[in-house]
Amino acid sequence: MDWSKNFPQHFAPKDSDAAVEGAVTKDSGKKVEFADIGCGYGGLLVALSTVFPDTLMLGMEIRVKVEEYVNQKILALRQNHPGSYDNVSILRMNAMKFLPNFFEKHQVGIQGTGFRMIWMVDNLRLALTGYRFNRL
Repeated sequence: MDWSKNFPQHFAPKDSDAAVEGAVTKDSGKKVEFADIGCGYGGLLVALSTVFPDTLMLGMEIRVKVEEYVNQKILALRQNHPGSYDNVSILRMNAMKFLPNFFEKHQVGIQGTGFRMIWMVDNLRLALTGYRFNRL
């Protein structure tokens, strides 16, 4: 996968030797570690990108218009805050079908979906308070 289009500050373009100043090469070991599957409007990605500035994060969304919106949002954040939000990107894809094509085994440390986040919040609430919220 040519990550230079998604993370131009971290990867040199695959097809040329002219790299962005400060970009690392493919063999530097830098890999996407966080994947937000079904990222929606990218709120979690944007929030985590400043908390973990040295970790590459990728959102995956199947809806065309939503992916375009998040991509424009990330580009605007990069332009308005130079040096920030360079570690976050989004791809439009069917993650259920093509996820193995993008990552090596054990590459991704955190991945999420909306339902998994609901499950985590419910179980954290149960562990802390003993109260379970029943959803219909």
